[in-house]
Amino acid sequence: MKVLLLLSGGTDSRRAMDALLAEGHRVFGLCFSGRQKGEVVGACKAARTRGIPLHVREMPWLDETTWNVLALLLRDWAFAFAAFRLARRLRVHAIATGTTRSDLNHWQVRLLFVLFWPAAKLLCRLAKVRVMFPVWTERAETCMTGVSDV
Repeated sequence: MKVLLLLSGGTDSRRAMDALLAEGHRVFGLCFSGRQKGEVVGACKAARTRGIPLHVREMPWLDETTWNVLALLLRDWAFAFAAFRLARRLRVHAIATGTTRSDLNHWQVRLLFVLFWPAAKLLCRLAKVRVMFPVWTERAETCMTGVSDV
């Protein structure tokens, strides 16, 4: 299956990429570049070492260091719009993320997930794309693919 992975270059997104590749999926990476550029460096290195194509979307207004809920919500909507556009262009079957269950321990992330998930499910249905959470479980040795019900 062709999968578009939202790739930050961090540990969880690299584990998600490894899990998807191990399951035999054809993986494409998507990274967003803002003011700090740190995520792009990590994503480029991870994609290059695993031989997957990486698409980088420039968002000069993006501040990767903020925990402002409104800024995070706007950022996530921009990410989703860019991801769905690229997914449609690449004709992928799923969009994957390195989101883990422990990410929801932070109240702001939990709030964003609650606010964003219903709209994301609707967009998935319209685009006929599934959402995957390859590393939803917290332990690396049990990276089972969780697939949304869309």
